[in-house]
Amino acid sequence: MLPFYYDESDQLFGHKDWGFQQDGASSHTDGKVQKWCANNFKLFIPKNRWPPSSPELNPLDYSIWNNMPHRVEYGKVKNMNDLRREVEKAMKKVELHYVRDVIGVFLRRVRSVEKHDGELIFDEHS
Repeated sequence: MLPFYYDESDQLFGHKDWGFQQDGASSHTDGKVQKWCANNFKLFIPKNRWPPSSPELNPLDYSIWNNMPHRVEYGKVKNMNDLRREVEKAMKKVELHYVRDVIGVFLRRVRSVEKHDGELIFDEHS
């Protein structure tokens, strides 16, 4: 997946000045994966520098996934396949400008987490 993200991210972000982060999943912290990222991404935060349990700093967690329940039509869900279909439909409704706006507040969120010594952000607008 990493080569795909590498190739597509320049197009998505419209420039080459972007960074890459991962969570603490073992597939992300594997030595080969960390080395590939360090060698290929201009800006990469390695596992030993990324704060643990930091949904405050993950755009998918702090906005995209939080917004998803409002987009799913739960009345159409009767089983797991229905749920998958509705989540996929909801994901397609997320507009690119919204994703870019969410990513745009990332640096402000990093500074806020730093200001609060790594604690959750409750008093910051994002």
